[in-house]
Amino acid sequence: MEVNEETVRHIAKLARIKLDEKEVEQFKKDLSSILELFSKIENVETSDEFTIQPVESNNKLREDKVEESLSEEEIFKNTKHKEEEFFKGPKIK
Repeated sequence: MEVNEETVRHIAKLARIKLDEKEVEQFKKDLSSILELFSKIENVETSDEFTIQPVESNNKLREDKVEESLSEEEIFKNTKHKEEEFFKGPKIK
């Protein structure tokens, strides 16, 4: 996949960040490099290999405690972005 300026601008729009021309060119190079590395990884044959965890990993669990929940009034007291009993987010374009 080739990364062009249009793709970078589209990603920036989705991420809601503003990029100048210099940043667009830099991200274009960076994203192309990342995709190139992923394409190399994609071509590695891994069907006969397995992985192990070199360091022992133990789950750290805590005991569940039933506690009183917040009221709807307390949940929504610090937001103006509310519709009925839901938080209201921005529209996706």
